Amino acid sequence: AKKMLRLIDILRKGMSNFPLEKCTYNAGVCNITFNTLHAQTAVTIFDEYGVAISAGSACDSKTDIPSESLILSGYTPHQALRTVRISLGTQTTKWEVKKFLKILKEVIDNFDNL
Repeated sequence: AKKMLRLIDILRKGMSNFPLEKCTYNAGVCNITFNTLHAQTAVTIFDEYGVAISAGSACDSKTDIPSESLILSGYTPHQALRTVRISLGTQTTKWEVKKFLKILKEVIDNFDNL
C-alpha cells in the first residue's frame, strides 16, 4: 500500500502542470481526460511506445460508446470519450511511472489541442 501511494504521488506531481481537462485517482487507477484527443487514439499512440493504457471498460473496448462507469462518476459523454485509464499494480516501478509521464508530455504536446 505504501509503494502504491508513493507511485500515485509521483504520478500526481508529474501531471500537476500538464494541460489536461481532468485527472482523478482512485485505488491505483488514474483517469486522464484529454482536451481534444480521443481516448482510442491515445491508446493506439501509447501502444506504439510500448505502454498499455485503456479506454472505457473491457466490455466497451474499441467502441465509440462512452463508458457507463465514467458517466455514473460524473463525466459527460464527451469527456468519457476522451478519458483513458492508467492502472498501477504491485509490479509497477517508479521508473515505469516516470517513463509514462515523459510519454504523456510528448503525447499532449504533439496530439492534444490540435
